[in-house]
Amino acid sequence: MSTLVNVATTDNQQPLYDENAPWKMWGIDDIYLGLEGANRYVPKVNDYVIRPQTYETWIVKSVDPVTYIPELIPISPYGAAGDTTREDVLFGVGPGTQAQLLRIYINRANYPYKATVDTHCFVGGMFNAYAIVYKNGDPSIGGEPISRLYDSSGNFIDVKVPLEVVALDTHTNHSIKVVQEFSVTEDIPDGEPLLVIFYTADGNPVSKAMLLVENTSYIRGLDIQRKFVTSISLESPWLSAADSNVLKFPLNIPLNALDLVGVVNYNVGPPLKLAVDGGKFRMDGLDGYVSSIPGEKFDLSLVYSLSENEVAFAGQGVYVDRKVTQPYSVITEIVEPGYTVKLFVYPFWDTALGGYRLRYWLYNLARNSNVEVTQYVTYSSQMPAFDPRGYGYKQRLQVNLNLRKVSMSFKPMIHTQMFEVTLFSEPQDNVTPWVVSSQLSPTMPGFGRETYAKVIGPRTYTLRSGFDTKDQWLKAFYYDADPLIDRRSEVNAPMPTSMDVSTNNGTTWTRYFIDTSWNLNLTSATALENYKNVLIRFIRPSGINESQLAISAVTLRP
Repeated sequence: MSTLVNVATTDNQQPLYDENAPWKMWGIDDIYLGLEGANRYVPKVNDYVIRPQTYETWIVKSVDPVTYIPELIPISPYGAAGDTTREDVLFGVGPGTQAQLLRIYINRANYPYKATVDTHCFVGGMFNAYAIVYKNGDPSIGGEPISRLYDSSGNFIDVKVPLEVVALDTHTNHSIKVVQEFSVTEDIPDGEPLLVIFYTADGNPVSKAMLLVENTSYIRGLDIQRKFVTSISLESPWLSAADSNVLKFPLNIPLNALDLVGVVNYNVGPPLKLAVDGGKFRMDGLDGYVSSIPGEKFDLSLVYSLSENEVAFAGQGVYVDRKVTQPYSVITEIVEPGYTVKLFVYPFWDTALGGYRLRYWLYNLARNSNVEVTQYVTYSSQMPAFDPRGYGYKQRLQVNLNLRKVSMSFKPMIHTQMFEVTLFSEPQDNVTPWVVSSQLSPTMPGFGRETYAKVIGPRTYTLRSGFDTKDQWLKAFYYDADPLIDRRSEVNAPMPTSMDVSTNNGTTWTRYFIDTSWNLNLTSATALENYKNVLIRFIRPSGINESQLAISAVTLRP
């Protein structure tokens, strides 16, 4: 009579065991192998276990008295038609027939040598996890493991070689597996027999195959339909022309600001290109790293996570735990000031929306840019988007801008910026309807407090607001907007001497000297409309050039 045995299983179900049962032949999927317990049985010593689809047959050598996991010894090879003769087993190449003349290919072009196993040598079963290749026969009679895995730095990892699921066009495969590429460190002559043993994750041997060595640069044929990843690489305009594994990136810019693209190269077909965004591709060592020393070198690893139908094979990188890695280095370089950028953002009232919309302008430390980039700005998925009617609280926002979309003169680089917007009211209800801050600091006042344009007549207005001196006015209209500062040579942002003003959303601009115009009545080229915004670009001309310093936006009030 069968009774439940008390063992730890992956599904918390107990297998059945009848110690008085007669001899029996079991299906491999019906016996308990240390994993699932539901509807599984513990066989007895000398019982047979068979895989019906392939006729592989094992005998139960022993059953562990504590774990009840059976030790299986193969007695019939894979692929036998069920009528294997004594001569087939005796004169076959190892535990197989003469039809199983399998090879292990060793390429001595580099050291350690690369070794690949004939794809005809595969094993079925979801519980199979790894293989070990031995010389001098089975380890029970003195066989020594020769298979080796190394990391990207050449450090030895293990003798256990991971197995890979075979890709099939006809259906999704979950259990037929082959041996991953590995390394060997010994010179092994042609024709030398090696033994590969397949193991479960618990270390139980489940199948064996004998392989004959062939020293060759030939890579095993794709006898089974499989998709191989031959290598991974990085695609970026920041790559060094002298060394394709070195990135040269700008000083004081985090690596996650660079628009990096990972490339997966296959044995057949076109390569696959994906963003290095932490999904399929990631760059280990990247998070939080910002280099501040020119010439500083830092090591990283490009990591690609294999898909269900992919196998890493014969590549440049190292394969561990279904991930392929490729080492890279980054060297910090002083970059032109054009890559040190800042977004200026201001709310604009939208009557149709019944709320505010945000508009963005891009400035850089070279002070030669004042372009509106609203159409290129995207919100970060890590934080909430802007609420156009979110009154009475600070909205902390994070936006991204690919500089290449602004101008082809930029290399692809993602500028990420955080800021806070506080909406107090609709524009007609408050002299300070909103405040914007890019410093995210309680000590910084932000821009927008009592800064406005007052309508004097149909085409006449003043920017004075309630300020009595030019210094007070400049602080509120210019410095509180937080213009860029070159920290290498400046303590404060340069003082502007001129301003370009637009009352029609940037269609036309009129230039004024700040000294003589900040508190005067100004004339608009078009009729003024209450509660629309006036744009002010602050400039410092210098010879034939002029420095674009900052932009502000204030509301027209009656």
